[in-house]
Amino acid sequence: MTVQAVSLWENDSAIPTCDKIIPLANILGCDPMWLLTGAYKQNQEEA
Repeated sequence: MTVQAVSLWENDSAIPTCDKIIPLANILGCDPMWLLTGAYKQNQEEA
């Protein structure tokens, strides 16, 4: 991942490729499905 690629994603000029979703989710500490869909599934521990 490059700074330029992230900038394009942030500006809605591009979207991350599938091979970047899981590493990106790991870096951000979020669920990969949230990155793909925007939907947040609450864990039972959080409920």
